Amino acid sequence: MITTTTKSVCRNLAALLSAHGVRRAVVSPGSRNAPLIVALNRQRDIALTEVVDERSAAFVALGMAARSGVPVAICCTSGSALLNYAPALAEAFYRHVPLIVVSADRPSEWIDQADSQTMRQCGALSSVTKKCVDIAVDASEVVGDRLVNEAVLSALQEPRGPVHINVQLAPPLGRIEEAEVLPRVIRMMEPRGDLRYEQVRALGEELNGRRILIVAGGCAPSPRLHRALGRMASMPDVVVVGEPTSNLHVRGLVGDVDSLLASVTDDVAESFYPDVVVSFGLPVVSARLKNWLRAAPESMEHWALGYDSLTSDTFRHLTMRINTDPAVFLSQLAGALKSGATNYRDSVAGAYLTAVGRRNDLLGRMPWADFMAVGRLLRLAGRKGWNVELSNGMTVRYAALFDNSGIHRMSGNRGISGIEGSTSTAVGAALASQHPTLLITGDTSAFYDIAGLASTDLPSGFRIAIIDNGGGNIFRIVANTRSLDERERFLACHKPVGVSWADVARSYGLDFFEASSFVELDSVAAEFAASGRPAMLVVHTDGPESAKLYQQYFNNLKQ
Repeated sequence: MITTTTKSVCRNLAALLSAHGVRRAVVSPGSRNAPLIVALNRQRDIALTEVVDERSAAFVALGMAARSGVPVAICCTSGSALLNYAPALAEAFYRHVPLIVVSADRPSEWIDQADSQTMRQCGALSSVTKKCVDIAVDASEVVGDRLVNEAVLSALQEPRGPVHINVQLAPPLGRIEEAEVLPRVIRMMEPRGDLRYEQVRALGEELNGRRILIVAGGCAPSPRLHRALGRMASMPDVVVVGEPTSNLHVRGLVGDVDSLLASVTDDVAESFYPDVVVSFGLPVVSARLKNWLRAAPESMEHWALGYDSLTSDTFRHLTMRINTDPAVFLSQLAGALKSGATNYRDSVAGAYLTAVGRRNDLLGRMPWADFMAVGRLLRLAGRKGWNVELSNGMTVRYAALFDNSGIHRMSGNRGISGIEGSTSTAVGAALASQHPTLLITGDTSAFYDIAGLASTDLPSGFRIAIIDNGGGNIFRIVANTRSLDERERFLACHKPVGVSWADVARSYGLDFFEASSFVELDSVAAEFAASGRPAMLVVHTDGPESAKLYQQYFNNLKQ
């Protein structure tokens, strides 16, 4: 406990600066930055120097940081005071000196409202700083801590340089209280290749005896990664979760985490929380997985692997960024772990085996629906060894319900997860691969990017399967939109009246097939696959009924 400002964002900021090695701060007087000065002054291991002129203050800090090699903070009030830092920051930017600007600001609603000492501060120094973060006046501690960590890590990441932390503060500004200051520190490792033996051993010691959940987002197939995860998945303390676009086929993989989480009670789900999450790859598709991990106890840690300039705190528990190749890191880590302290893998595996059995039983009795058609298409692609591209919306989510063994590679636009270029991306992927490529897409996504079929070089091995269910079915499924009166008219976006998929296929030189049942789909599958030209298969389903069946599936998993 320390006696400090009542502004938690300020005291957490000071504590985080200290945790990242800041030992000096140069402050200039002002009322808006008073809570920041109080927090810095009462942070025991940070020494303050006062310089009234902000221009001079920044150069003093530059000299300190350049000589010591340690980051130095500079703190000013709101308004034009910030702009006086520019000359020193320009020098620091090109000398690669880690200065950390901490500027006080008024709440955003008062910018451009003729209030005193206000201007557009966020981004004002963007040309001479590596990063600028803006902490809103109502930001939670989770968000505020993450932004401060992100800025400081950017300052320390090679090549080093200045960063800007803008802190919006509202009155009262001068209150003091006793407080326990325990912000979440995010560490960073940059091994630049293989980790040193000492680093691997230290990380292994941190993890030994703890429950580890490895979460794989979308990534390219990698034999080294596959071997490392196969080894780790066999350890009693480790559970590996993947998604269709993770391209993993290791024994023990939890490949359908949605069905697992939907099949167990809340108490059982809570018992599955790990001590440490290790994640890599593209953003996770599963909302259930993300929400489950975000609700984990505060003690849970999250280590994020991969080369990324962003501090992505997807699960709200990030504690370390490790900027390295995940395959390299996991290969080394597998050799450093001592397994056997917990039965984490077996407890999750037992529940997952039950969930998969229940899933297969339910799907085996499921009538014709769009997600069942996706399952048949994936089975076809697996038999043929095709690449599969998945459009956004429901298609990429449906894929998790089915076996994807035999498929050469699965991918999709999961960086931002928009629908605007799924077809064009799939065409490009097909042009760059020797394997035939099947795009599975919804009708809304397909019609949106119909120009993707206009390529004069459309390869003969390109296949597109369109789930024609009367518009975007995701809007009939997600809670935010499924009950809205505007759903069908303005959200589902039905294909324009009079547009024929057969005419579309012919106009772009594709062979055309269609199916409206399991029997019809099975009967055209062989010809669709064997076509010597690019081919389109349109699968007609009842969208609202499919949405109802999909929701019933998850409801019935617990019964």
